[in-house]
Amino acid sequence: MTILDDFEAIKNIDIDEALKSIDSFLDQCRQALEETEKLNLPNLQGKVDNIVVSGMGGSAFTPEIVKTLFSDEIKLPYEIIREYHLPGYVNSRSLVIISSYSGTTAEAIACGKEALKRSSTVLIICSQREGSELLLLAKEKNLNGYIFKETYNPSRQPRLGGGYTVCGHAGLLIKTGLLKTDFQGLKQAVESVQTISSWDMKKPLRTNPAKQLAEKLYKKFPVLIASEFLCGAIHGFANQLNESAKTNSVYHFIPEFNHHRMEGFEFPAEFKNQGACVFYPSDLYDKRIQKRYQLTKDIVNQNGLVVLEYQPQAPDKIAQTLETVVFNSYVSYYLAILYKKNPLLIPWVDYFKTQLKKKND
Repeated sequence: MTILDDFEAIKNIDIDEALKSIDSFLDQCRQALEETEKLNLPNLQGKVDNIVVSGMGGSAFTPEIVKTLFSDEIKLPYEIIREYHLPGYVNSRSLVIISSYSGTTAEAIACGKEALKRSSTVLIICSQREGSELLLLAKEKNLNGYIFKETYNPSRQPRLGGGYTVCGHAGLLIKTGLLKTDFQGLKQAVESVQTISSWDMKKPLRTNPAKQLAEKLYKKFPVLIASEFLCGAIHGFANQLNESAKTNSVYHFIPEFNHHRMEGFEFPAEFKNQGACVFYPSDLYDKRIQKRYQLTKDIVNQNGLVVLEYQPQAPDKIAQTLETVVFNSYVSYYLAILYKKNPLLIPWVDYFKTQLKKKND
């Protein structure tokens, strides 16, 4: 029996029960939508000229999902900042969202303080945790936003609490009048994903696409390829592969992929035995984009790399995005199990933070 169907063996690896958080992603979404719908926020239509989100890691790829998913609906420039400083254009007519799941992200907090000095409109999104610097700043400066209790994320890891931040960000934008999608549409998308979800641990390998993809990625270098509204979702998958499965990975987007990346498969020659390109086609992409997928897969195959694919089945872009996020979370988890690695532990990130704190003290 494969280890992916061996519940007892998995429990011995996943001692922190990361799987419970993955199983609860849609409950996270439901909680975030219910709570943000009740927020009393000012309508910012016509009052701000751009939207800037400051965040890192798991607190940055979720607003990236919102940005790519709703790129045709968000009418203002929308940028994700992963630095200590805001761009020069940020001013009193900017909306700055400080995204820090833990409330302790140094880069995001630094940007928040800069935004206040520039008289920007500032909203926050974070969890309710003791010692949260962002919550202290919010209390001191009377900042509003979405502050949530981690009811459905027992792991407390930001990358496994994405339902809160994806739907939390979307909810903030709806409540401020900067996103046309309504709460009902988001809630329907969540329920449509619930009806097609078939990737949890109880589903055996022979009928579980997430377990099957994890097995095919075992001892491979994943190259993730998507387009348009799914770009943010595979960015998040790369994060989860790095942290949960301890696996090196990169992501690319079609059509940009077709303009240079295909020439980079020749060297080093060993990569042909290690690379596995995972394509995410969708019948909702622009027709011109859809035509590129099979030809691109043919070229990758001719270069000797493994060609893999996951095509979301949900009926609309929102649901397909959430479906892809959930599916990928399971894949990264199962791959961690195959490597016999606790998917919750991030020893190098923790070590880095400890050493950096020593330098700053």
